[in-house]
Amino acid sequence: MQDRGLPVLGDSVYGPQVTAVNGALKRGGWDSDSIEIITKFKRQALHAKELYFEHPILKKDMTFSCDYPSDIKYIISALSK
Repeated sequence: MQDRGLPVLGDSVYGPQVTAVNGALKRGGWDSDSIEIITKFKRQALHAKELYFEHPILKKDMTFSCDYPSDIKYIISALSK
């Protein structure tokens, strides 16, 4: 995703360094509280709320749903203010 200009929050492997993130967030108008929340997130913010696919053997459509984990709910809420 980084190569498309869409880095994943908390991605320490492919994402930019923390100092680069801080600079980009400040240039983007984020306040210091939001920047702190973003840079302290301890994992990649990846979650599949819903997955759909055809089962390869049964040839039936499969659907799986799962609500956001509490840490992702928190960051969505905190950054939506």
